[in-house]
Amino acid sequence: MEDTEDKKMNVEVLKEEMKKRQEEAEELKRQEAKRIEERRQAIADRCGESRNTDGLSDEQLKEIMNQHHERLFMCESQKYDLEQKVLRNQFEIDELYKHVYDLKGKFIKPKLNKVHHEFDDTAVQAK
Repeated sequence: MEDTEDKKMNVEVLKEEMKKRQEEAEELKRQEAKRIEERRQAIADRCGESRNTDGLSDEQLKEIMNQHHERLFMCESQKYDLEQKVLRNQFEIDELYKHVYDLKGKFIKPKLNKVHHEFDDTAVQAK
């Protein structure tokens, strides 16, 4: 009797566990779909929508190419500005570290290599 009750409880516990895992799997699928949609949206915001160039005249194609060139030029100039800002900030950080060490009186001592001196026979004989 107790054996059948234990089996029923185990079956119920397993059913609850399976239901919980199914809900977690569905939640993971929803999160993955949301992440993919956010990624598509970010790409669309950065790059713009793709254009169909089939059947366009040369003037229209040139206009599209000029728009792409202007966007590329703007992105590259922003990239260059950010790189220069990073370099300048890194230089300032290094200078501030040096200044702090100077104020504390602690200097970074370079690690010295061991130097082996050998005696010259001529130097010993000269004395």
